[in-house]
Amino acid sequence: MVCGTVSGFEQKFSYGGGNYHIFYLTDSTGTIYIYKPVGDAVETMKNGDTVYVKGVVKNYKSTIEFEGAEVSFDDDYNSTHVEKLTDAEKTPVVPEGIEGDYEFTSLPHAIAIAKDGGEDYAATEKIYITGWVTNISNPYFGELTITDGNVTIYAYGLANYQTFGKMPQIGDVVVIEAYVGTKGTDVELKNNSKLVEVQAVELSSDYEEVTIAEAREAEAGEKVIVSGVVAAFTYKNVKVGNDYVRDGLYIVNGTDSIYLYGAGIAYGLEVGNTIKVAGTKEFFVQSSEVDLAKKFGFAGACQLSDVILVSNDNAKSEFKTNAFEETTVKSLMENEYDENVTTQIYKVNALINKSLGNGFVNYYINDLDGTTGTYTYTKCNGNDFAWIESYLNSNGQYLCTLLVAVQNAKATASGCVWRFMPIAILDAYEFDKEDTSKFVFDYYVAPQFDKEYYADPAIKLVTSHSSTLLGYENATITYVSSNTEVITITDGVLNIIKVGEANVEVTVTYNGKTYQETIKIVRAAEPTFDSLTVAEAIAAEQESTIVVEGIVGPGLANQSGFYLIDNTGVISVTTTKEELTKFKQGNRVVIEGVRTQNNATETHIGQSKIGDAVLVHNYFGENEYSTTSFKQSTLVDVARLLNQTGTNDHTTDVYIVEASIKSQGYTNIIENGQDSIAIYCSGAGQVSWAVEAAGGQGQIVKMEIALCNWNKKNPYKCAILAVYLADGTKVVNPNNFAQ
Repeated sequence: MVCGTVSGFEQKFSYGGGNYHIFYLTDSTGTIYIYKPVGDAVETMKNGDTVYVKGVVKNYKSTIEFEGAEVSFDDDYNSTHVEKLTDAEKTPVVPEGIEGDYEFTSLPHAIAIAKDGGEDYAATEKIYITGWVTNISNPYFGELTITDGNVTIYAYGLANYQTFGKMPQIGDVVVIEAYVGTKGTDVELKNNSKLVEVQAVELSSDYEEVTIAEAREAEAGEKVIVSGVVAAFTYKNVKVGNDYVRDGLYIVNGTDSIYLYGAGIAYGLEVGNTIKVAGTKEFFVQSSEVDLAKKFGFAGACQLSDVILVSNDNAKSEFKTNAFEETTVKSLMENEYDENVTTQIYKVNALINKSLGNGFVNYYINDLDGTTGTYTYTKCNGNDFAWIESYLNSNGQYLCTLLVAVQNAKATASGCVWRFMPIAILDAYEFDKEDTSKFVFDYYVAPQFDKEYYADPAIKLVTSHSSTLLGYENATITYVSSNTEVITITDGVLNIIKVGEANVEVTVTYNGKTYQETIKIVRAAEPTFDSLTVAEAIAAEQESTIVVEGIVGPGLANQSGFYLIDNTGVISVTTTKEELTKFKQGNRVVIEGVRTQNNATETHIGQSKIGDAVLVHNYFGENEYSTTSFKQSTLVDVARLLNQTGTNDHTTDVYIVEASIKSQGYTNIIENGQDSIAIYCSGAGQVSWAVEAAGGQGQIVKMEIALCNWNKKNPYKCAILAVYLADGTKVVNPNNFAQ
């Protein structure tokens, strides 16, 4: 234990569901780094406070630090945890119904014994503890958690769990012959502990028996009882022998389905069992994604948790696979994130695509266009879907009819992405070529148009389409404008030349069969906006919402967005991947977003940007962005700015320099023989366009570069915005826009 003065905070962040500080502690002998502290002082301490820190000192990558240490304003850490217990904490909470006669130790007392043992401690004396089961992590080993209503304790395993004869469920009362200890500094019951008694607790009157459809519509926290047939299991990345441990299952009843979360409920069941369960309705979001999910409107995955098995017929019943709603992958992907579609099973025709990664496998479920879709949700690096392998051809593909559910949505800074759960493959699928014309219209023609425009979009129309996957070739598409004073179609390009409305008659023809549909298009008068220039946006108050006009310029690396440019300046813009599809490079746009410094700290100024940007208006066009605000410079002069990340913001400056590119794996730089600047990117692939435009590595060319500081590191890195060709034309960074 050490005593010192709080001498600075590096950051406060969320990790694993809790809030943590990183701070520095100083006394007369020096300063030490405190990482992820716990204790009563963490949330209220401030610079200058005297605190006591007790824990284990570690050497992490040459940094001497406390990790997970307890911090207090009091010096009572000189006493043991057991000595600090109150009489109330020492008094065990004993549930009703226990049959045996035991001398119980309270859970706080058991925890204190373990803590006093120190790091990696294993008690040799047994104690008896009791409580209610709150979670069963691994029913194969008896890995579970119990509570006394106030505190919880975790059992790494129970030696006689498989042989005890009566496995506990969520809510049951257990008596455990316990050997407490620690793994590192975390308290646990060691796996030589044993079950002594299990008492099932009757379901409370809070539970209401409902249909699966009604359970899906229930509010979070409602307690329900549902019945259905087991359709499929999910797994977590824990193995027992050659098998992964189940951590949940789908049940179905007619046309409806819902997901039951929990390793305890999944254990011992088989596909086809008809079961009745009691559970608590939940809309689940990964703890690390809660804020992002809320931001993008994802309420969470529809499921039941804390599930208790009421009955099981132990039979094998076939559920009706043709009862589920038939839809398309495209339709599933187009669902809004606030719609209650997760864990509902649908029947689709789709292409399964296998994609090998470094130590993992992704299985994509795509629509019949081969691209629209998403990946399966896995906790086992794809190994839980190894059953799909027997269906795949030599290219790792299979065109099929299958049952699939939207398991959840992955929430990231660039938006949400649905993730699928394949339930069962029903049969191979063969596309009916009689449907070609309608299919081409739905997937390739209709998506070209918006209902309303405010400027001429100059759309390059699709005039023919072929699909090797579906086996059709050269389906032709023709377009006819009903009012050529408003819409003209010449050489496959649609122009809306003035305010008004017109219909476009579309005819798709394949093998003598046609499909026709009329698309109504309106061009409205251009609105005006009270928008800022880019320079005014740069000067705007931090965290203020602003409206800005400019040209969509070069794409960003490792961010979903682009540089917005006008003749007054340049600023980076980040948005969701979905919103980004509304922009094309060269468009003149009006956007709304939040002026902020990305990842700014006390020692790093961060990256200037407009975040959470949404399109307010698109004037379209293929406009060249202005270089009026760019600075003619040399690599030598720019390199002198690299270490100014904490004092000056250079992330809104663009420099025109002459340099060459050196690109290999994760090492990517621009250099002039003496000076060099690292390129901000995730690998050589993100700068391959620039190397190609330059005529290869080592070729001195003129280029536009911007300094960037996305990740709080010192020094600045650079982004290549464009490379000039010998004839003076330039190639603009296509990141986020490459087709």
